[in-house]
Amino acid sequence: MKFAVTVPKLLLVFFLFGNLWGQTNTHNLAKRAAFIFNGEIVDARNLKQINFPLPVRSRVVRVVKVLYVKPTIAVRVGDLVVVQMAGETAPATGTRAIFYTNGWGYGKYLIVRELGHAAPSDTQQSDIARAKAEAEDDRVRERLDGAELVIAGKVNSTHAYEEARKSTPISEHDADWWIAEVQVTRFLKGKAVKDVVLVAFPNSRDVMWADSPKFKSGEEGIWILRRPRNIARIFQGIDAPVYTAINRRDFQEPKQADRIVRLLKTPTPDK
Repeated sequence: MKFAVTVPKLLLVFFLFGNLWGQTNTHNLAKRAAFIFNGEIVDARNLKQINFPLPVRSRVVRVVKVLYVKPTIAVRVGDLVVVQMAGETAPATGTRAIFYTNGWGYGKYLIVRELGHAAPSDTQQSDIARAKAEAEDDRVRERLDGAELVIAGKVNSTHAYEEARKSTPISEHDADWWIAEVQVTRFLKGKAVKDVVLVAFPNSRDVMWADSPKFKSGEEGIWILRRPRNIARIFQGIDAPVYTAINRRDFQEPKQADRIVRLLKTPTPDK
């Protein structure tokens, strides 16, 4: 039996099932991508508004549906996005695909670099949600791996650490260090001498510290803590061990306790 496959059909089969030789699978692409969308490739020659030279290997893609986007990326359905393709050969005009991308540049149009693309599927939204949850677990696990102490507890009190102003020069990015006294109810990793742990945190709302957790009396949760070695001099006036919680993932809600225990028990995946 002979099979006749035309060139256009062969290219379509390659695009739908080959998905650019050498690329990782879509699960890993979804974990890495900051912007994932269902889009349709359009012919830039027919667009009067595209009056600038496109970057090499780029195509213009119209957004059909936004599947995932970081808050820092402003994009809506119908927007045109310039996509620098990951492979040398781009899909044909009119082709719809799921594009996994990271931000590159902003101007009149969003310009992104493609990590890869795949054919649309009925499970794409749930697949992406699962991949993003796994990616967040990976990032929390990284914080856990580097932590000296992981505790569950409750904040007894907080106060400004005025001595920090004397040991560090005042700048526009001043951290405004505060100290939280945390009553430990459970040690999840490591062990402290006392059941009350001192946690230093930047109380500043400056852009440098905006994502750092801020604590208040009565707050309960889980702290992923490190000793402040690079800035230890700031706290040398305190006659007790001081830990820091600076990264936004260094504090988790109480309901995350089982998840944190699970992540502590599972190894970090190979990258």
